[in-house]
Amino acid sequence: AHPDLKEGIEMLNQYSEQGLRKLQSSLRASNGVTPFEFVGSGAVAALSNFLFDVAVSPDVQKQRVEAFLKFAVQPLETGQQDTVLKSLLKLCIGAIRLVEQLPIKLFPVGGSLAAAVPRHLNPQRQPGVPSERSVL
Repeated sequence: AHPDLKEGIEMLNQYSEQGLRKLQSSLRASNGVTPFEFVGSGAVAALSNFLFDVAVSPDVQKQRVEAFLKFAVQPLETGQQDTVLKSLLKLCIGAIRLVEQLPIKLFPVGGSLAAAVPRHLNPQRQPGVPSERSVL
């Protein structure tokens, strides 16, 4: 992961607004942050905890949200149209697209595929007759 991203996450986990600046710096990086890195690094969880920590007073929550909003509307680079918020949204949408393409496990697979198929759908198993795997 990007050093600024990692440092920003650590700062956000300590509830420091400096973490927002480090996050912005990592988004500016020429090689960029991928959706996988963004989600896998813990940035989403750190940002969520920073913004929505119920253990702090409403005044502190309000200050954090205001700091985030000021940070979010800033352009990534001077004279550029992309804002920090737009970059964050692109990363979140990219992460959702990645998750949508992951295979779905309907049944846990132990040792073989046949073991994962329910009895009533498995033509090789006779109802009421135990298989070798079930006699352990």
